[in-house]
Amino acid sequence: MFYLSQSGLPQPADLGLIALAPFFIRRQYLTATMGSVRPYIAFLGLVIVVNLVWLSISQNMDFLQTIAFYGFNAIVFLFVLSVVGKHRSSIERSLTIGLFIAVAIQIFVVMSHVGEAARSSGTFQNPNQLGYWALCVLGIFFLARQARAGLLELIFTSGALYIAFVSLSRSTILAIALLAVVHFARHAPRRTMAVLVAGLLAGTVVMLVPSPAQRSLEHRFQQMEAIEKLERRFARASEKSQLEVRGYDRITDNPTLVAVGAGEGYHERFSSIDRELHSTIGTVLFSYGLLGMVAFLIFLGSLTGYTKILPYLYLAPFVFYGLAHQGLRFSFFWVFCALLAASSRGLLSSSFRLNLPFRRGPSIPARGAAAWRRPGYASASASASASASAPDLVRRRSPR
Repeated sequence: MFYLSQSGLPQPADLGLIALAPFFIRRQYLTATMGSVRPYIAFLGLVIVVNLVWLSISQNMDFLQTIAFYGFNAIVFLFVLSVVGKHRSSIERSLTIGLFIAVAIQIFVVMSHVGEAARSSGTFQNPNQLGYWALCVLGIFFLARQARAGLLELIFTSGALYIAFVSLSRSTILAIALLAVVHFARHAPRRTMAVLVAGLLAGTVVMLVPSPAQRSLEHRFQQMEAIEKLERRFARASEKSQLEVRGYDRITDNPTLVAVGAGEGYHERFSSIDRELHSTIGTVLFSYGLLGMVAFLIFLGSLTGYTKILPYLYLAPFVFYGLAHQGLRFSFFWVFCALLAASSRGLLSSSFRLNLPFRRGPSIPARGAAAWRRPGYASASASASASASAPDLVRRRSPR
C-alpha cells in the first residue's frame, strides 16, 4: 500500500512477509484447501517453465523478473491460506478492522491531494493501481463478511467507491458497482438501491469537495471539463484502436505463439507499443498458450469449488476488470483468491457453504432442546416411554 522504494522493487512489508512465510506456511494448514493449491502449483510451474525457455532464447532479464513476481505472489497466496487454515474464523474480526483502517488512510491521503492532478494515485504510483486496490479490498471485505449486508458494509462500500471515483478508472468503477450489487442483492434488494445512491453521493463528493489548500471550485470544474474531453476522445475511438492500445493485436498477429506461449516479457518483440498486454485473460492466453489458459481457468474454477454458483458471481467483477487491465502481479488479487478458496470450503464463519440451502432434520421445540441438554433427560424420557408402552404390551400378550 505504501511505496518506500521504486515500483517493482521489494517493499519493507514484502521483505517482512518473506521472512515470516517459513514459519506460517505448513502442509497441515493447507489440507482443507489443497483442491486449489494443486491447480495453482500446476499453473505456477507452467509459468516458470515458459519464462525460463524464453529467457534462454532471448537472454532478456524481463522473464526473470516475471518469475520473481509470480514467486512472491505464490508466497502471498500460500501464506494467506495457511493463516486461514490455522486460525479459521478468528481472523475475520482483525481482518475487518485492518481493512477499515487501510481504507480510512487511503481516503485521507486522497483528500489531502485533491486538485493536484486529474486522476488521484493515493499512496500508489499510478491511478490504475489505486482503483484496483479498492476493488480488491472490497472483495476481501465481502468475503470476510459473507452473511452480512448492513450499515457497516454500506459505509465500507461507499469508501471503496469514492476511491474508485477519484482514480477515474472506468473498469474499476464498473467492477466495484457489479461486486456491490452481487453482495447486497443476495441479502436485500432495497439495500442494493442504497448502495447505488451511496455511489452517486461519493461521485458528488469527489467533484465538489475542495482540497485542503482551498482551491476554488472553478478550478475543480475546469478539471472536470478536461476529464469530459478525455472521455469523449475515448468514446470516439474505434473498437479496433482500443484493442490495439490494450495489446490484443498481438494475439491475432502471432497465432503460433498463442499455441505455445510467448512468455511474459521482452514486449518490444511484437509492436511499436513497448509495454505489456493490458489484459489479465489476454496475458495468460498469449504468454502461456492454450495450455496455460486451460490451467488458469481450472485454477479459477477450483477457487469456487466448481459447483457453487455464488462464488463465481464474486469472481466475475475481477474477470471483467481483467479484460482491460493486467492484474496478475498485484498481490492483493492473490489475497482475494486465497480467501475465496477458503470461503468456498467453509473455513470462514461467513462462508458460502453456510449460506447454501441445506436439509433440515426434525425440529425440536425450544424447551425440548433445552431439556435435551440436561443430564438424565434421555434416560428419564426413555423410562417414561417404556412405562407408557408396558400396559399395551400386557394387553397384547394377555389371553382373551
